[in-house]
Amino acid sequence: PDIKATAATGRLLETDVSSEVSIPRFYPLNHGWHKVAVDGGDTVGFSRSSLRYCEYFCATTKGCHSIISCPKTRASHLKSAALTGSEPFKHDPYCQTWYMNMGSVTVGTWSGKKVEYQQCEKGTVPQGGKYVKADGPATMTFYQYSAQKKYDPDRVWENVDMASLGGVLFYLHNEVVDSKGE
Repeated sequence: PDIKATAATGRLLETDVSSEVSIPRFYPLNHGWHKVAVDGGDTVGFSRSSLRYCEYFCATTKGCHSIISCPKTRASHLKSAALTGSEPFKHDPYCQTWYMNMGSVTVGTWSGKKVEYQQCEKGTVPQGGKYVKADGPATMTFYQYSAQKKYDPDRVWENVDMASLGGVLFYLHNEVVDSKGE
């Protein structure tokens, strides 16, 4: 695969991600959330993209064995430490260490999209692949989810932990349901 990123900015310049590679499975450190390894090793790469793409990027980068992913900023630091999942960690409200489980390597075709991120200038909005001057405030729609015991139409939605649908499902799977499925 042809993957190039600048070391100074970490900005993705060019990607060709349609290829057959060995894709290992990545797991969250200590099977929880907001846990960053105390010793994650050296940084061997950097990307601002989805966790799935960063897993692919790590799997195809020499010396990469783990990832520190920060979803809020979409920043991922590719790290050299080969972790087992039970290493000492520190709590981090924004980031999570993911380690590579080499026992789960499968060979398959990863057909991700070509990814390139650029930030709009102040006062502009993306339109048709270009940035144009904004006519006014842009209307945006956000979907937020929260885990709860049962539906309550009178629930107050202030000071409530909210997440994306994937985040709520991850929370339910890893924090609510135990290893016995109870």
